[in-house]
Amino acid sequence: MIYTAHAPYAPLGAAHHFGRRLADRPVLFLVWFSWTMREPRTVRMLATAVAVYRRRRPNHRIILMCNEEEERAAFAAEGVDAVLCSSNLFVDEETFRPLPGSVTSYDAVYNGAMVPWKRHRLSALIASCAHIFYRKAEYDKAMAYLAELRASLPHHTFINEVVDGNIQMIPAARVNSVLSQSRVGLCLSAEEGGMYASVEYLLAGLPVVSTPNRGGRDVFSDPDYWITAEESPEAIRDAVGEMMRRKVAPDDIRSRTLERIHQHRANLRSAVAAGTDGKVMLPGDLSAPFYRQMPVWETRTDLAARIGLTSERGDLAQV
Repeated sequence: MIYTAHAPYAPLGAAHHFGRRLADRPVLFLVWFSWTMREPRTVRMLATAVAVYRRRRPNHRIILMCNEEEERAAFAAEGVDAVLCSSNLFVDEETFRPLPGSVTSYDAVYNGAMVPWKRHRLSALIASCAHIFYRKAEYDKAMAYLAELRASLPHHTFINEVVDGNIQMIPAARVNSVLSQSRVGLCLSAEEGGMYASVEYLLAGLPVVSTPNRGGRDVFSDPDYWITAEESPEAIRDAVGEMMRRKVAPDDIRSRTLERIHQHRANLRSAVAAGTDGKVMLPGDLSAPFYRQMPVWETRTDLAARIGLTSERGDLAQV
């Protein structure tokens, strides 16, 4: 069983890298998405890739792990094995949790890459907001965007340090500490994938204000502690104010989120059992450490070594 990411240059992830060399073995590839995949053209292209691959290697099974029901239904209609199984099921609930006794310093917090499509400026009218960020775009573009935001949002706090011109990542425990000092989590992009930060907020006991979006982050939402607001600074400000007035108990947000996460983990367990004819069974304890491992980037060489192959190239693959 290989858990692997879709990528534009390798739509079936590790299956494209190693499928030929594993052709004589039964393999289950679980392909997950880091971006929304429900556009009809995208669905047709990936469904075709799956069909062509399986004709060549019938010994292999491929299951697409979809972040939202619209994706699952679209791929199922094309005859592809697909399951509603958000990649956010791997967020570690032991790291992200309410911290009793924390002093609240920020009305809102936004954890997002330093790229314009995260739409940080929609938070402009929030009186106090913490920004946790990292570089995802080219260096010059990320730093220019950061400088623009600092100038346009002088009343906000930018958490990460910049050392020698590089944005310093902060560890997950530090992220959780900042969340514990905040009242509301923000999700402001129009589309992406499941957005790990959205579930980190919820597990830390924060209600969420989101914009309408595609990608699946709202599969863990609940009307009691999740508001989808219009795409304007005024609407975001008002929704944050409404969430602060509701005063939903952090432990209630967390416990109800865990119920949804455990359902997605159960979906994963069922999919693996079905995809391997019962030969592989993931842990029945849906809180087991197995389910709390975030995807990591590995070179093709390292991944090959992990599954007992040698590789002549060192391209990156996410698994």
